[in-house]
Amino acid sequence: MTWSTKDKDLAVANTQGHTILQPGLLGRGPGVAGITFAPLELFGAMARCHYTHLINPHAVTWEVQHMASLLEQHVDDHSYPFDILSSADTMKDYVKSYFVGTVAAGIAYLVMVNDGYVWSDHWENLAGGAPGVTKSPDFVFSSPTHGTALMESKGTRSATTSAFNTTVSNGYDQQVEPHLGQWIGGAQATHGYSIGAHLTTTTHASLNIHHTAVPASVGGGGAAGGTSTSVQRQSFATAFTLAHGPSLGQQIREGRAQQPFVFFRFAWAGRTWVTKSWPGSGVTLGPDPAGQWLSGGPRPRQDFTFAIQADRAAQALGLFLSPAGEPRFPGDRDADFGEAIGFDKGMSRIRSERGEGTEGVIFPDGLAVLGDVIVPRMEPVFWDGYSRNFQPIIGGAWRTRF
Repeated sequence: MTWSTKDKDLAVANTQGHTILQPGLLGRGPGVAGITFAPLELFGAMARCHYTHLINPHAVTWEVQHMASLLEQHVDDHSYPFDILSSADTMKDYVKSYFVGTVAAGIAYLVMVNDGYVWSDHWENLAGGAPGVTKSPDFVFSSPTHGTALMESKGTRSATTSAFNTTVSNGYDQQVEPHLGQWIGGAQATHGYSIGAHLTTTTHASLNIHHTAVPASVGGGGAAGGTSTSVQRQSFATAFTLAHGPSLGQQIREGRAQQPFVFFRFAWAGRTWVTKSWPGSGVTLGPDPAGQWLSGGPRPRQDFTFAIQADRAAQALGLFLSPAGEPRFPGDRDADFGEAIGFDKGMSRIRSERGEGTEGVIFPDGLAVLGDVIVPRMEPVFWDGYSRNFQPIIGGAWRTRF
């Protein structure tokens, strides 16, 4: 049976601190001994990690759903430990590398979110870093309690335990540590991680995490540093790209609104949400209404789509878009906007009332990944930059399943 309902456990098998004597950094190992996740959580994390640049969200959806269809076929739906089955070894080498790298990035993202980090984006989308250093980490994460951290993701299905540990260690030494103490996205990077997903065993996968360690003599338990509003902004640009479209995502990155934005607003899991509209008289959240499956291979058992909690969306749009069309940010100096955007402590998993696994998951920043959900009413609304709120569009309500 393909993986569609079972929660999976993935334990941290090895952690290793890398001592650095630079003052002002934060010595912090991983705060979790492992993670537990449903299929939708991993699929959503893979989608958030997939592209360094803005792209049509339907292309993201199709490609990540294709990856989900592969993953479902090579993970069982009856045991608790997460593992990639031996059937994945039939893939061509270049497909296997892409597959393992994408899954490993999603897993590393879930480790960081479960450890209290809320907002993130690709390194390439943020300004800063050590001058003259060509290698860099994959991601920058920001947390109200932990500050700003760098993260490199590694994954393998072929290396031995010792060889993979060297790979993960080198990722920290060469891609993370050189940038510690530097200003990245308007905040100082005080610590970092190299997170490796070892996916080779026949019984369960495991995590290998290398992290910053600072001796007490140089302030190893020092302050976490501030939250990066630039990382918040870039994180919401990605979230709105998935939940609405690339035009809005790009305008959030630039800090200027160039057109009105129409959403659909609905209630689910005791909260109010907004998501993208579909041309025509209805709304589709999930598979293409024409029923096309463009990626090839088996269609995933569970279609999924994205929405953003309405109050978080209003906070983010109010902070990061200017209704007058002028740039919201002078260069990259947006730290004065503070930490006004709400967040959850950890992820929320909403169980299906029909007893068929997970109906949807909610990330701490308010992005939700929804599976097979029935919504009785959807209201068309538009974002009003002057009132900084969503206003109803008169004359429409739809009942939909997504």
